[in-house]
Amino acid sequence: YRINRSLERIIAGDLNVVLAEKSTPEFAALSDGINATVAALKAAFLETDARSAQENSLAKSIQASILPRSGSMFRGIPEIDCDAKLLPGQETGADCYSFFLSPDGRPTFLVTDISVHGMRAALFLMKFRALVQDLMETAASPATLFRDVNRILARERLEGVYVSAFCGQFDPKTFRLVFCDAGYLPPLYRAGGDASFRPLKQTTSPVLSGSRDATFESHEIELRPGDVFMLCSDAVIWAKDKENFFFSRDRAIRTLNAVPQGASAKKFISSMENAMLRFIGDVPLDDDVVLFAVTRRLTPLRGEEKSPST
Repeated sequence: YRINRSLERIIAGDLNVVLAEKSTPEFAALSDGINATVAALKAAFLETDARSAQENSLAKSIQASILPRSGSMFRGIPEIDCDAKLLPGQETGADCYSFFLSPDGRPTFLVTDISVHGMRAALFLMKFRALVQDLMETAASPATLFRDVNRILARERLEGVYVSAFCGQFDPKTFRLVFCDAGYLPPLYRAGGDASFRPLKQTTSPVLSGSRDATFESHEIELRPGDVFMLCSDAVIWAKDKENFFFSRDRAIRTLNAVPQGASAKKFISSMENAMLRFIGDVPLDDDVVLFAVTRRLTPLRGEEKSPST
């Protein structure tokens, strides 16, 4: 009976159990055999954990190396302020943001969330980013870019790999932002004269790497003075506290609404980050968090004030 109770604890996951039943030679041999097996399992798990930690550390390094410098996208456009931040989760995903220039010189940003994690995610992220840069040379809009990317990914039939992505192109002459949302969390937007943020609904196209014949649609808004355009990965609204309550989109909107008109993009991001981290307390983030904000300043910066970190 003592052996049976000990085995039940081992099966339940307690590998610190040591059997000491020596009442007969048979029980002694059985105890020794079970102890040796448990010791081997513990050693194997420790080796696996160490390998996993090493791979996760390398994946985080790859992920970090891809991130652009904060504020580098709209440098030289005094009316526009932009900032972004990545908060890594326990296991590295492939959440990322990137800045490019379209062939006609329009600043372009890409925010991604890939369905896999760890080293596989980091390696796929490098491939995906290179694919986007290559296809951007001929893409007429974010929608056609995603259409072309999706056809290639769907043809390769990558098992279990799906990409939620958001691409925006900004025209510095008209202040119009053209964007395509491929399965990403809808952006939150506040017009300069409004008191509250709202999700830009009905703007979502399918995720990438799904159906080869999926269609994608571009939308556009004009950024006027005081307007704020904010992207958050779904890990923000799904972040849980110790009672398993979610941070939620409503709480995210209330957090942003509390930020005063005319605040910097960095202020909107730090407010969201601080509110979410206070909410979850000691609970670790399960997934990567990306926060991305674009605002049109109420007053354009003068030449001497321009800075890539405003």
